[in-house]
Amino acid sequence: MWNPSFDVTPGSLISGIITEKGVVQKTSCGSFEVGKFVASHSAGTVLKTDTVPKTNGMKVPNGFYAMDTTSVLGYCASKPSIAHALGGKEGHKHWSAKEVGDGNINFVYIVSCSNSGKSVVVKQGLPFVRVVGESWPLSQERVRYEATALQLAFGYCPKHVPEVFLFDQQMSVIAMRFLEPPHIILRGGIMAGATYPLLAAHVGEYLATTLFGSSAIAVGCDASRSARQAFGANEAMCGLSEQVIFTEPYAVAANNKW
Repeated sequence: MWNPSFDVTPGSLISGIITEKGVVQKTSCGSFEVGKFVASHSAGTVLKTDTVPKTNGMKVPNGFYAMDTTSVLGYCASKPSIAHALGGKEGHKHWSAKEVGDGNINFVYIVSCSNSGKSVVVKQGLPFVRVVGESWPLSQERVRYEATALQLAFGYCPKHVPEVFLFDQQMSVIAMRFLEPPHIILRGGIMAGATYPLLAAHVGEYLATTLFGSSAIAVGCDASRSARQAFGANEAMCGLSEQVIFTEPYAVAANNKW
């Protein structure tokens, strides 16, 4: 079932994901290794390659491969900035990973070190919409836009933006701060009936500092024009949001017969 706007079923209630390629089962630690399942059932060569393949018009960087809960650990150990955030590479034997992506586009892993108690979020973008597959290509440039936006926003408002430890364009990876418990996804808290008296103030502070900080008044006209050019080609994700979030749920469409 593909329901991008309203699929809010808690992951704990799902015991299997039924696909046309078989059923993705939970592992012994209670997580779904969707990345490994996709890699093992992909008909194309787009997921792991030493060249630049073209599958349904998609292009991926040399050396790109889709990670799973095993390979992401080796990847983190190879990146000093991530290893440092986890307490040091020497403790990699105590690292573990689980896939927690609840969206439709990317893989999201939480990599944790039981020794240091530290965790890092590793987000990877595939060259297609994750829940649809290769039939819906999606430029991996979207990851660069997201990473750049996060890094700029963190510079303006570090109090309300997670720090980015690494952006790897070749692997389409963003590694960033893990918001440890009691932090939860806002949607989950609101659905549970929680109230957040500081939410409006925090959102307002974020908007005020980032919008003013990046404005022509603050950075100058030349820098403002450069920023518009730098982000001006980010059409893929804008078009996707317009289609599946703001349009199709409210009209009869290929993905919404109701």
